[in-house]
Parts: sequence; C-alpha cells; structure tokens
Amino acid sequence: MLKCKQAIKEAIQEEHRSFNERLLDSLHNADSSSFWRMWRKRYCSKHVTATSVLNGKYRDSNILSEFTDFYKNNAKPNSAGIDSKLGKDVKAVLDVRLNDHTNDVPVVALGDIEQCIMNLKHNKA
Repeated sequence: MLKCKQAIKEAIQEEHRSFNERLLDSLHNADSSSFWRMWRKRYCSKHVTATSVLNGKYRDSNILSEFTDFYKNNAKPNSAGIDSKLGKDVKAVLDVRLNDHTNDVPVVALGDIEQCIMNLKHNKA
C-alpha cells in the first residue's frame, strides 16, 4: 500500500517537473503560442464565459460603457503639476538613500579571501 502511494506521489511530481520543463523550453525557444497554449490548458478554467449582465446593464455596448466609465474614473493620467511634485518627491527619497551609508557592503579584497582559504585545514577548502 505504501509503495503504491509513493509511486503515485512520484508520478505526480514527475508530471509537474515534466510540465515545468516543457513550459520553460517553450519560453527558451521563444515559442509564445506554445507557452500560452500549455499555460491555458493547465491553469485556466475551461468554463469561462462572458457575462451578459454587468451592474444591471445588458448588451455588449452597455457593458462596454460601464467598464469605460469605471476605469475612466479610476485611472486618470497625472497632470503636469502632479508629475513635477512626484518627481521632486522621488528625487528627495533617492538623495536621502544615496547619502545614507548605513547599508554599505564592506569591501573584501581577493587577498583576504586567499588568506582565509590558506588558513583552512588541508583538503577542507
């Protein structure tokens, strides 16, 4: 019984590994259509359908205008005044970070590394 469970577990792990390798290969080979076909087959629901009613609106044109109104109010581009203010804020934060040396990484010379290795016991490096 335990051997059977272990065999099933190993088969599932092998299938996951194989899928991940195929997915990676399709990305590596710049085969985007193959990648997205495998991705959708594995992770996307097969029962996705477009809605016919949204916020009490029917028909595609009304649903489209509902989406447009929602995103028009929530995604507005920055004005020139806001852009310059945000630019100054970012510059101030960057200036503080550039002048803050509390997180500097100490410099390690190659000679220091060689000396540490030479101080190790023989055949332990």
